[in-house]
Parts: sequence; structure tokens; C-alpha cells
Amino acid sequence: MTFPPFAKILRARREKILRDVMGEIAKFPYSPYQEFLLKTREGRSRLRKWLELYIRGLEGDPEPFVRDQEQIGYRRSEAEGFGLEVLTEFYSVVPRILWRMVVEECAKRGIKLPALAVEVKRLNDVLFRGYGTIATSYFKSRENRIVEKVNQLEDLNRFTRELITLFDLGELIDFFLKRMVSVFHVDVAAMALSRGGGDVEQIFRYPPGLIRSGLKRLVERTLRQGDLHLAGGKEDILRCVHRTADGQILAVPMEAHGRRYGVVCLQRSRKGSPFLERDLGLLNQFLQIMAVALENVFVLRENREAREQLHFLTGRMITIQEEERRRLAAEIHDTLTQALIGIGYKLQFCREIAHRRQDLLVEQLDALLGTVNQAVDQSRELISSLRPALIDTMGLVPALRRHIEKFSKETGIQVRTSLPRRTQLPVGVNLCLFRVAQEALMNVYKHAGTKRAEVFLSKKNGRVRLVVADEGKGFDPAWASRAAGEINRLGLLSMRERVESAGGILRVEASRGRGCRIDVSLPCSESADGHA
Repeated sequence: MTFPPFAKILRARREKILRDVMGEIAKFPYSPYQEFLLKTREGRSRLRKWLELYIRGLEGDPEPFVRDQEQIGYRRSEAEGFGLEVLTEFYSVVPRILWRMVVEECAKRGIKLPALAVEVKRLNDVLFRGYGTIATSYFKSRENRIVEKVNQLEDLNRFTRELITLFDLGELIDFFLKRMVSVFHVDVAAMALSRGGGDVEQIFRYPPGLIRSGLKRLVERTLRQGDLHLAGGKEDILRCVHRTADGQILAVPMEAHGRRYGVVCLQRSRKGSPFLERDLGLLNQFLQIMAVALENVFVLRENREAREQLHFLTGRMITIQEEERRRLAAEIHDTLTQALIGIGYKLQFCREIAHRRQDLLVEQLDALLGTVNQAVDQSRELISSLRPALIDTMGLVPALRRHIEKFSKETGIQVRTSLPRRTQLPVGVNLCLFRVAQEALMNVYKHAGTKRAEVFLSKKNGRVRLVVADEGKGFDPAWASRAAGEINRLGLLSMRERVESAGGILRVEASRGRGCRIDVSLPCSESADGHA
């Protein structure tokens, strides 16, 4: 009996061979490659294609099978990250199944194996050539990866050395975006800086161009994702790659030491190669370095602004101190000094008429007593302007009510209040809150351009809170804090310094055309050293 060619037998038993191969693979310990072959349509399709090309190789056309195995070796290593051991397991299963099939056919037809030596050799030759090809391409791919990793380390090293020499924010971002375009071969690189709370402060892009609304929405969504820790895995890349009309965008948050500084986006056109897991892993390394560099730039900028503010505040405080001294001198000259001069004149006159006109003496003494009382009232008013007596005698709330009534009467601004009837606060906290309310209301009068304001005071959970708000012109607090010519800059600085020196927090919520809100929170304790 003649034995048909192996290729013909394989075609006839193709479905059984596939079932046997899948059954053997299912016995292996779990691996992602096992799941890929057994549970995905692509995996099962790959098994069928492999068997078809292998049969063609036995029929005398092995080149398509060899080329396919070469491509698969690169793909399994580069794109999918499967180890060579899982491919070896597959190639260990197939010979056993084929050999079992040959033995069964020989027994069925009564043919001894040595008579089929040529066919068996061809079967093994094609099989081993395929395995050798896939192993060779795999190792070549690994060598390429090693070279790529070395190049990446050199890129990171050069990137870091150049980055640490830049302290200007614009130069830093421009350098970073240009390097991202070069390293990742993308069409556009963009960076959005965050002011905290998910708000985008500014978006930069390279090459320069229009920032599309879709990119803005993507940036805002990425900022709002919360705790997003990326390691460069397959699930991470799926979460970070977004398909748009312009192509694909890889959007990744940029964080350091628990703070999110913004989002970096890399865009490739539709014709560009897809982003891979290793792209995300490399980008994360660049972002970690960049985030630290941004942190340093922001710290330096904050220190510089703090020094400028301190210099400005010190100069203004000296000026205010001299102005206050001049004002006090003028007040004393115009009130107490004049009163004392008048008292001196009257005393001299009384001395001259003491023995001649007793009736006139009594009249002059009455006038002199009125002058003395007036001088006392003036001195009390002067002292009260320096420190309201009500704070020490009755507490913060009465002092605030009195000041707000006087303020409304003098300025015509209606102030809606929400004040507790009584609460106990330390003396230092009383004075701090009174001065902040005083300064904030004066800013409303000078700068807000409104006839309505609000003052709220509350105490809860060991903290006291004061809010002074208006619906006036408003301003940009970030710009005001840096603008040396801003009119109300000193007021904000002095209030902040006063509150922070008392261990509290002052927040300024303002925007142009939407008014301003000064929110102060101070620690307090129930004690008898002061009342409000």
C-alpha cells in the first residue's frame, strides 16, 4: 500500500490537528500568550494561518512560512512583548502531535516508519526552519531593543544635563516640547500647565499653531482623572491614547511629589505608527525629570516673588510708618497742642483777673473746663483710631458692628452682616480679624466701585472664619500679586502677613467683573483672655 504525501494527510486532518494543539496548549501554566491563542479570535486565526503556511512548505513552497515566522518573531518581541519561552512551548507541542499522527497513519496502512524517512525528514526540516527563523528574529529584535534602550538612556542623560541649566519657564517648556517631537517622532507636542484643582492655566505647543478645542477638552479630562499612576503597560496605553479627526493623541499627566503640574500630549497623524507601551514607559521617564525641573522653576519663581513682595512690603511699611507719624504729629498739633495752648492762655488770663473780676474768673474757668474736656475727647478719639477700645472692653463683635455702622455712614456702602451674638476669642485673634475687616472694607470703598458688601463671622471646630465679599470690579489675584503698580497690592500683602503670623490662612477669590471675596480662617481656643 502506498503512503500519501504528508501535506495531503495534514490537510485532511487539519481541524483535528488544531484541536489537539489547542488542547495541549491549554495544559500549560497560564500565560498571556496562552490566553491570546485560546481565547481571542486573532489567536485562533494565527494558529490556522501557521498550519496552512506549514502545509504549503511541505508541498515545496517554504518561503511564505519562513517570512511569516520572521515577522511573527519581531512582532511577538517588539509589539506584544511575549517571551521566547512561550514560542518554544508552541514548537514543542506541534512535533509531538504530528509524530503521533504519522504513527497512527502507518499503523492504519501497515507501513513501517523507515520507509517514510524522506517524508519525515521534510516534515522536520520545515518545522525546524520555522523555529530557527522565529528564534533568530526574536533575538535580533531583542538586540535592537537593547541598542534602543542604550540610546534612550543617552537621550535621557543629555536631556537632563541640558534641562538643569534652564530656569526660565518659557525656555524650559520650549526645549522640552522640541525634544519630545524629536525623540518620539510625532507631529505635535503640547503641554498644559495646571493652576491646581483641574484648571488649565496655559497650553503650549510645538510647532507653534492653533490649539484646537478638542485638545483642550482632552487636557481637562486628563487633569480630572484623579490618581492616575502609569507604568507603561498595555492597559495604561489604552487609557492614554485618544483617536481624533487629526490622528491619535497620547495624553499623560505630569506629576512630582504628589502635585500634578499639568498634561503632556503627543500627536501623530493617521498615517503615523501607533503609540506602543514602550512609548508610554519612555515618556514617563521624561515626564518625571521634567516635573522636577518645573517644580524647581516654580520654587525659584515663588522665592523671587516672595523676596520682591518682602522688599516692597518693607519699603511701603517704612513709608506708612513715616506717614502715620506725620499724621499723628499733625493730629496732635491741630488738637491737643492747640487745646493746651488755649488752656495756657486762659490760665494766664485767669491769673490776671483773679483779684479784680471774680465773676469773669468763674466764666473763664467754666470755658477752661470745656476746653479740657474737649482735649480729653480728642485724645480718646486719637487713641481709638490707633486701637479701638471696644475690642478690649466688649470684644470683636461689638467693635465690628460699630466700625461697620460708621463705615456705611461715611461711604454710603450698604454692608450686609452675619455676626454671632457673642463668642470667645483670644485677644490677638480679635485684633487680627478686626484689622483684616477694616482693611478689606477700605479696599471695597477704594477699588470695588460698588455700593454693597458683605461681612460674615463664624466659629466652628476650633477655628474662626471671617469673610468680606463684594460684587464690584474684581481683579486677577495672580496678576495683582506680581504687579508692582497694583493699587491694592499692599492691602492684600499686609492682610496676608497679619493672618499668617497669627497661624491662619487667607484666601483671595477674585476675577475681573465678578467681585472679590476675602476668606480668613484662624485657629482659636475657648479662653478668658478675650471676648467677642
